[in-house]
Amino acid sequence: MCAAWWKERVFYQIYPRSFKDVNGDGLGDIAGVTEKMDYLKNLGIDAIWLSPFYPSDLADGGYDVIDYRNVDPRLGTMADFDAMAAAAHEAGIKVIVDIVPNHTSNKHKMFIEALADGGVKCGLPRAKAIRYAAQMLAGSAEMVLQSGKHPEQLKDDVCSPGGSTIAGVAALEAHGFRSACIDAVDAAYEKTKKLG
Repeated sequence: MCAAWWKERVFYQIYPRSFKDVNGDGLGDIAGVTEKMDYLKNLGIDAIWLSPFYPSDLADGGYDVIDYRNVDPRLGTMADFDAMAAAAHEAGIKVIVDIVPNHTSNKHKMFIEALADGGVKCGLPRAKAIRYAAQMLAGSAEMVLQSGKHPEQLKDDVCSPGGSTIAGVAALEAHGFRSACIDAVDAAYEKTKKLG
């Protein structure tokens, strides 16, 4: 295959949590992908694209990743992943994994460390770190408000731990940022009312 093989090949996307359940717990797993490798080969595909299978609280469909170097225990182990990759390669199928490195869970080690002292570990003075957090929250609030949701519902979506818009609010709350978040939602709501 050429260096840019992915431009001309057929991919099959797999969401492991719903693809094939081998252990009978009602949730798809990595071993299920391995078990269906002959089926995938018979489809004539060149590669499988695995949606996130990492440890996650599923606040964002698995994209709120707690550890990029591991498999969610509900889906299997690293040994299961290695066996799946080996079976795919034996079948002539490449494996691509879905990684969004700037979209972590609030439980990810880097996220926790970044907020441990108000952002100073990231090279930000505390005041600037707080200001950036407030800007992020205000921008998210304005964006979500376009959905037409009631502002009280938005406060739940944007400002609560595990919220769909800001996955890291639980960590922010530990540093007293929740009130700033709610203020940002209120300010964005008032702004959108004035804009009609």
